[in-house]
Order: sequence, then structure tokens, then C-alpha cells
Amino acid sequence: MKTKLLIAFLILCGISNNQVNAQISFEKFYGGANRDDGFSVKQTSDSGYIILGTTVTNIPDIGSLYVIRTDKFGDTLWTKMYGDSLTYVWGNGFHIEESSNKSFLLFGSLNEKMAFMKIDSLGNILWTKIYSDGTCGWSFMQTKDKGFILSGGY
Repeated sequence: MKTKLLIAFLILCGISNNQVNAQISFEKFYGGANRDDGFSVKQTSDSGYIILGTTVTNIPDIGSLYVIRTDKFGDTLWTKMYGDSLTYVWGNGFHIEESSNKSFLLFGSLNEKMAFMKIDSLGNILWTKIYSDGTCGWSFMQTKDKGFILSGGY
């Protein structure tokens, strides 16, 4: 029997200062028949969500950077994979942020190299920056001068 691992499990809670019991707004499961991991989820400016992670499609331990875009109810608007397990271009996604022009910045790795990407509101790649071999990107933040600080590891 195939085990279905889930890329994300969203529970949105509305908790006031005096309320102890959270209420679930919705819960959704995303992913396929193989291993899927969700590492970063953000609410978008239109009240929807964007999820970044990794999906393994065909070859064990060869995954693609995986993005899921949903509406405010968690219904899938689109999904995109970056990297290709058939040609051994694999990736992991760990951090995502929405930028001011409704595009998204993704950070992780492609082929064991730190990768920083920008995609448009439909998931099309606008640019990709690849850094040193044997590295992986974990987190980033934008600086006041509109640059970026990237953190990761070897």
C-alpha cells in the first residue's frame, strides 16, 4: 500500500487574548503518492497562501523544489516544480516571501548549490541566482537598502 505523505497541513486559528481554545478555519492536505515536505508557508497579500517545499516524483531521494499557491480557503490555484528528477536536477525549498509587486522569492537548493529565485504571481521564473557547490539555502531577509542577507550551510 502506498503511503501518502503530506506537503502541508494548514490549521488557521483565530485566537484572541482571552480565548484558550483555537478554532480551525479549514484544514487541507497537499501532495502526491511519494514523499512531499512543506517547509515554509506564508499568507499572501490577497489573503491566500503560498507553500514552499520539496516533492519526490520518480526517483527515490531525487526531489524538486515545490510551490503550491492557494486561495484564502486553501483551494489550490496552481502548483509548480522547479528541478527535474528525470535529468537529476533536484531541489529543496526552505523559505518563501512575497515581494512588493506580488511576485515571490524562493530560497533553497538546486543540485547541491544554494539557489535564490524570483517567480511571478503565476509561478513563472523571473530570475535564478545559484551559489557555491555543496551549499543549501535556509533563510533570507531583505535589508533596508533593498539588498538581501542569505543564510545556509554546507
